[in-house]
Amino acid sequence: MIYLHFDATWDLQAVWDDIHERPFILLGFTSLILLLPLAATSNNFSIRRLGTYWKKLHQLSYVIIVCEITHYWLQMKVGQTAAMPYAVLAALLLAFRLWARINNDRDAGLEVQERS
Repeated sequence: MIYLHFDATWDLQAVWDDIHERPFILLGFTSLILLLPLAATSNNFSIRRLGTYWKKLHQLSYVIIVCEITHYWLQMKVGQTAAMPYAVLAALLLAFRLWARINNDRDAGLEVQERS
């Protein structure tokens, strides 16, 4: 919304031209759109209501992190490496999740203790 208001001044043709010139805008907007259902369903009511579909829906976070790291990387100037630590961390976390899935340990990671 900030981009539409301040940069593009609500001119959709300018947005279209900008997306072709700078594709990181599309990646950022895609990430934002994908985050909306995650935010809307991140409450106890939605978890109970959606059941197993909640977990499938929240697997979008893997796609979102790849889009966001790519978005951040593409918007930087040549020679900057500020995105490198985030990319390495994301790659390590995604590799761990993939390794856990291959080894059939679907709940690998931190265990959440229930309060008594």
